[in-house]
Amino acid sequence: MTVDGVGSTWASSDDLFIGGGGNGTLSITGGGAVIAREATIQGPCLLAIEVGNGSMLTLDDGAGKIRNYGTVRLIAGAGAEAGSVHAPIAAGTWTGDGVYRALGGTWDEIDHVFTVSDVEQGAAGAEVVVDLAEKQRVMIDDAETGWSVGASFLAMPNSTLLGVGASPIGGEVLDGLEGLLQSNASVLGGWEFAATGGYASGDPAYLSFDIGPGSSREDLLVWHRDGADWSRYAARDLTYDGTYASFTVTELSAYAVTTVPEPSTMTLLLLGLGTMALAARRRWRRMVFCGVGRTTTLCS
Repeated sequence: MTVDGVGSTWASSDDLFIGGGGNGTLSITGGGAVIAREATIQGPCLLAIEVGNGSMLTLDDGAGKIRNYGTVRLIAGAGAEAGSVHAPIAAGTWTGDGVYRALGGTWDEIDHVFTVSDVEQGAAGAEVVVDLAEKQRVMIDDAETGWSVGASFLAMPNSTLLGVGASPIGGEVLDGLEGLLQSNASVLGGWEFAATGGYASGDPAYLSFDIGPGSSREDLLVWHRDGADWSRYAARDLTYDGTYASFTVTELSAYAVTTVPEPSTMTLLLLGLGTMALAARRRWRRMVFCGVGRTTTLCS
């Protein structure tokens, strides 16, 4: 389940269970809000909150209990202000043996606040080296295409050097992606990533593509290329803040963001209310709950 965007709120007077007998994920992004009485994150489930834009989990007006037996991931993308401090979870009691992991900053487990990392600047095609104990965000620019991309990585407790590079897609790689798009869709950004040292396949990284203003989350598609072929990437936590399209990956290879092709006028006329019904069904499918009584359980 994803709650995304300023003004998007999921509220319940019940307790919230993430992964009651299943493998649940709750993502709060783009200034979204979730309100409940208490929250439990079961292993191996995930609660992910993007900081820097007002995204919040509030439990009983800040007096509730959070029980973490899984993973809570706090994330700062490229748009978050360096050095800013955020408290994305309002709770009075913190229990459980789960882990809290910070991407793009550091998490204080005593004061329960997230501090956004500074940004290491780099150029396309050149390796950027950071110590993940000191800095967890990089921004890479390409003068030729005008594209930029940010990447946020896990904070490490001890000195850990990470080398990361990114190059804009072009040539046959770009042609292969464009060959999959309809004529009225376009590539807003595409990058091939590589990392050495402090990153391993399976580790989360948060990518922020600078696509500029004028889009919306619903207008965007994310693509992944692993080897020779492009395929749609299920970026369930995709968010767009008016500049950056951001999402989590667990492998650094090639990714791209494209527009969704606009249907023709005739297609719109034929679809009519059917389009509205499909959109409603998609919204429903993003929120799958199970359980009865005084609990609300996110099971997938």
